[in-house]
Amino acid sequence: SDVYKRQELHRASENQRHFSIVLIKLNPDIFVSGDQFQLRAMDQTLPSWSRLIQERLRKSDIVARFDDHTLSIILPETGKQGAILVAECLIQLCDEVTQAVLGEEIEISELLQVGVAAFPDDGDNRDKLFDLANKCSSDIGSGSLH
Repeated sequence: SDVYKRQELHRASENQRHFSIVLIKLNPDIFVSGDQFQLRAMDQTLPSWSRLIQERLRKSDIVARFDDHTLSIILPETGKQGAILVAECLIQLCDEVTQAVLGEEIEISELLQVGVAAFPDDGDNRDKLFDLANKCSSDIGSGSLH
């Protein structure tokens, strides 16, 4: 996945094109039916989200595991506003699949944090972009989008 990230940054730089990054973070600290959510989230929810998101995005979009709790999505040829629209749709998809996988009513706003960063507006290198998207998802609180 690092190779794809580097390739997209290089391609966008060379061709003066835009791309955006969306980070979708699971909050592993919520409780479901008295059990901490983390184990079931790792085993069931995040992989289900990943499959569903990949099915719904364009073939050129890249979905990868960023860390234990986070999916990263690279959207080539997409500015920040477009990425925010995509992220809003993905939040709805994640909500639907979470209910299906866990069979319980969970507030998606308690479960998700989403951050967006765009090249070149928000940064001109991979680390800056991922740091900003990660910071945005942490700063704005659960269930929010920036």
